[in-house]
Amino acid sequence: MREQDFVEEIVKELESLPQVKRVEVVPVCEIGIDACLKVVTTTPEVKPQVANVVASVASRFRERLGYYPEILWDLEVE
Repeated sequence: MREQDFVEEIVKELESLPQVKRVEVVPVCEIGIDACLKVVTTTPEVKPQVANVVASVASRFRERLGYYPEILWDLEVE
């Protein structure tokens, strides 16, 4: 399994949320961070759902990776 598999899984699950327009993978800018994402939505109320998806996927991949992946994400409303 590749480490980036969890990023692809997060993007897929986030893009399935109706309020999410798109998810952009941003180049990692800090040491120790595994992924940086920009989540573009139609409403800021989706923030708890986004946080839940990110945490859920990270937890599922924890055992496979051997560590809990560090993921930074930001919400942008269009």
